[in-house]
Amino acid sequence: MSTAELYTKYTRVWIPDPDEVWRSAEVIKDYKEGDKSLQLKLEDETLYEYPIGLQGNELPFLRNPDILVGENDLTVLSYLHEPAVLHNLKVRFLESNHIYTYCGIVLVAINPYEHLPIYEQDVIYAYSGQNMGDMDPHIFAVAEEAYKQMARHRVVGTILGFKSFAIAMALPSSFLRPPGKFTPFTLSCLQCSLCLSRSHKTSENRQDLLVLTLREGCPPWCLMAKLSNRHGGGGWYRMKTKPTAAQEATHGSNIMVPDLGAIGNAKTTRNDNSSRFGKYIEIGFDKRYHIIGANMRTYLLEKSRVVFQVMLASSSSPVIPERDEMWKAENERNYHIFYQLCASSSLPEFKDLGLTCAEDFFYTSQGGDISIDGVDDAADLEKTRHAFTLLGVKESHQMTIFRIIAAILHLGNLEIQAERDGETCSVSSEDEHLKNFCGLLGVELSQMQHWLCHRKLVTMAETYVKNMSLQQVVNARNALAKHIYAQLFSWIVQHINKSLHSTAKQHSFIGVLDIYGFETFEVNSFEQFCINYANEKLQQQFNSHVFKLEQEEYMKEGIPWTLIDFYDNQPCIDLIEAKLGILDLLDEECKVPKGTDQNWAQKLYDRHSSNQHFQKPRMSNTSFIILHFTDKVEYQSEGFLEKNRDTVYEEQINILKASKYQMVADLFHEEKDAVPSTPMGKGTPRISVRSARPGIKAANKEHKKTVGHQFRNSLHLLMETLNATTPHYVRCIKPNDEKLPFKFDPKRAVQQLRACGVLETIRISAAGFPSRWSYHDFFNRYRVLMDKKDLSKNDKKQICQTLLQGLIKDPDKFQFGRTKIFFRAGQVAYLEKLRSDKFRAATIMIQKTVRGWLQRVKYQRLRQAAVVLQRYTRGHLARRLAEHLRRTRAAVVLQKQYRMLRILRAFQRVRNATITIQAFARGMFVRRMYHKILAEHKATILQKYVRGWLARTRFLRIRSATIVLQCYYRRRKARQQLKALKIEARSAQHLKKLNIGMENKVVQLQRKIDEQNKEYKLLNEQLSTVMSAHSSEVDKLRKELLQYQQSQQGDGNQLVSLQEEMEHLRLELERAHGERKVVEDSHVKEKDLLRKVRLSVVSQVVQVVILVKLHSSWV
Repeated sequence: MSTAELYTKYTRVWIPDPDEVWRSAEVIKDYKEGDKSLQLKLEDETLYEYPIGLQGNELPFLRNPDILVGENDLTVLSYLHEPAVLHNLKVRFLESNHIYTYCGIVLVAINPYEHLPIYEQDVIYAYSGQNMGDMDPHIFAVAEEAYKQMARHRVVGTILGFKSFAIAMALPSSFLRPPGKFTPFTLSCLQCSLCLSRSHKTSENRQDLLVLTLREGCPPWCLMAKLSNRHGGGGWYRMKTKPTAAQEATHGSNIMVPDLGAIGNAKTTRNDNSSRFGKYIEIGFDKRYHIIGANMRTYLLEKSRVVFQVMLASSSSPVIPERDEMWKAENERNYHIFYQLCASSSLPEFKDLGLTCAEDFFYTSQGGDISIDGVDDAADLEKTRHAFTLLGVKESHQMTIFRIIAAILHLGNLEIQAERDGETCSVSSEDEHLKNFCGLLGVELSQMQHWLCHRKLVTMAETYVKNMSLQQVVNARNALAKHIYAQLFSWIVQHINKSLHSTAKQHSFIGVLDIYGFETFEVNSFEQFCINYANEKLQQQFNSHVFKLEQEEYMKEGIPWTLIDFYDNQPCIDLIEAKLGILDLLDEECKVPKGTDQNWAQKLYDRHSSNQHFQKPRMSNTSFIILHFTDKVEYQSEGFLEKNRDTVYEEQINILKASKYQMVADLFHEEKDAVPSTPMGKGTPRISVRSARPGIKAANKEHKKTVGHQFRNSLHLLMETLNATTPHYVRCIKPNDEKLPFKFDPKRAVQQLRACGVLETIRISAAGFPSRWSYHDFFNRYRVLMDKKDLSKNDKKQICQTLLQGLIKDPDKFQFGRTKIFFRAGQVAYLEKLRSDKFRAATIMIQKTVRGWLQRVKYQRLRQAAVVLQRYTRGHLARRLAEHLRRTRAAVVLQKQYRMLRILRAFQRVRNATITIQAFARGMFVRRMYHKILAEHKATILQKYVRGWLARTRFLRIRSATIVLQCYYRRRKARQQLKALKIEARSAQHLKKLNIGMENKVVQLQRKIDEQNKEYKLLNEQLSTVMSAHSSEVDKLRKELLQYQQSQQGDGNQLVSLQEEMEHLRLELERAHGERKVVEDSHVKEKDLLRKVRLSVVSQVVQVVILVKLHSSWV
């Protein structure tokens, strides 16, 4: 049957859609060879004409039958293509709420962003001893399969989890915190070991460290949740001892890397708890398959996040390191530990750290949002400290770790002062953050202050100390912060490995790999290059493994094997890692003293311009494009050399080595002892387990390995491990960017499917015989297509062969295996079409007869019922009409009487109310007028007396104040003159002048004294006048008071007022007497002063006369 014959009426197809990626439609007219269009009807009943190419190779994808929709294994689908995979995942996720789906050997996991009850103990027991396909897809099934292969077949397994495909796009500024993330699925590797496994007696004390799970509130997206001791080859061995308190406390904290949850995770625009490093965990087992220990390797920690949290774009920011064109991304945070420390800065033990809120520090405030909804950073720090304690980290070491982290925050807040247009710069020794940084790390402040702004240049002849520019200092400061954090991270990883290391002999292991997914942003740098390089290597290993399993399945069933062509990305890998590849040229340029990113980019153009996986952008001379297996990615070369060198100045490292804190100094000393390799048992490949990041040799920088070289070596080591084990794959899909529960965004999902290898698995399966049915299932499903004489046979296998040979003429479309029938893509859908056509024809015949009989019976029943209903209805209507007429007549009479009575009563109420209101209103107005006249009369009388009293009081107060001011002013002028005279009197040069006219001065002084005496007499007279006036005023008021008492004896209030006025006048009189006494005293003092001045002047005159005579006699 040709492909075109499948496009008949009622056939459903998939057509491209800009919003939903793929949209379902139904064929409404049979397609014939040569037609230029296909007549379709969409799901909303609109008609659509789909254009078809002349070759017939542009027909839309066929949709799978309903029986296959929602299958738990994508490879079971008859039509294996992108829309079928996307629709099947969507149906399982939204309609069935199933987040797991198999795709051959790959487990596709979709993040629900919601807590699901699928990780409880009863679920773990349900998957115990089950084969991988016996139950619904689950992460526990993958773990069960890995453990089963290790325990029964002695096959070392590795479970690989890949993060979702990352593409830069505009994202909302606020998200709900997801209940858990897929990428750290390794974080709950041993969740069930606490309840279901009993560790070896020698490692009893280490049990607390092996029982590890996600943070509280996160479901265990884990693979190895079922690693445990076996009992008789089936089921899990229950613990005979009750879990310790430490184990129960650990449950709900963090897994094998409890500290790394805070040290290595951060909030990004897509994930509130994103792991910013790759990790590979090996869980060791002894001969009895008891867990005895674990070891972890990390890959490519995102150190740049320590100093900035930005997305690359086109803006200018002089304080951001390593790149001049960047813009800050909202909802990005630094690593969790920084915010946890700031949130707990008020604790007594953290007072010495000098921390405040996270908004006050540059390294933690760039992303804008410093908090996460539903997350208590202070509480998380307590969990982190508890995890440190369980790992055996001493309290002193914990405080040192927190001191180092706080020192990094203070380092970012240093105020660098530019000098000479930024050519040189300096840091003030009084900078509080510099003091805190040096104090927390125990280093010398002056040395650190100096070497932050200077660098040493060593030549063959001598050594120079050179000033650094502002940008160089900022870069050096940020490089130091990143290096300190990276060394601390490495120390914690080594301590974890040391804590989980076992002295018992390791017989086998299961590895769990959590690695970053493919990334492409608007601007891609060195980190994205390394991540995508790692994904190229892993995709190659994945394709090879899938191809191998497909071949084994065919050979097992006795199906002739035909070579299947699949995409091999080895040319792209060679472009990156081969001799004179991108990494080699990058390392070579890093060795050049004045190597630049531009020169390196030019070497790439010259060397690889002819490579099919390498392109040069048209509008840029500093960028290059690599054609990866998922997409074309354009990388900007700016910053590649600096990040690859990972340069930290030796002088700064030497200062840190000299720290008074031993742990700080140890972080920066060369590692001398290598990590011992993990012991392996017989029949297990011996794989050396060592750190993926070798120690940095600061003293010999020219022999230091670059970051790219280290990453390539660690990646090769990882590939050797994966190739020596049996891998199990988990591909994680994020259904939307808003982190909303059970919301499926087709665009976002299809981007990740294209990048994570799921579609490649489908393509490899579709190239052969993707649909496989057992003979029993095929017979039960398609027995309706068989003849009666065939059904009488007992051999079901022969019946199936006879049926297929009659229905499908092309023998290449199917193959008969030992236990299964293998079909090419589309053949199961064709059989489903034949089955549905036969059912449709039989259904139409049955429906025709049944519907006719049902309609006749229904008509007769309805006609008889209608006649009876009409008879009763007409009688009821007549009776109701008569009753209505009687009631209408009575209602009219009642309404007439009622309306008349209601209007009469309303009129009477209004009339009575009007009369009452008028009476009260008129009385109110008359009383108001009377009270107003009475008040005005009383006010007139009061105003008359008050105004008179106020005028007199004001006059007296002004006159008294004037006299006092005159006295004070004259005294001040006299003192000034006296002071001037004293100054002149002390001068020897004026002695002669004083002699001249001294008699006149004495006379003037005498005259001045007389004038003051006259003024004093005048003041006495004025005071006497005032006193007499006061006395007369008091007498007058007393007389008026008597008159008022006689005229108005009953008016007590006015009497009290007059008495108060008299008391006030008495007080004024006393105050006047007091002022008079003050004036007299001042006059006496002035008189005494003048007398003393006069005596002093006379004595001086006498002295001058004597001196003059003596002088004349001497001459």
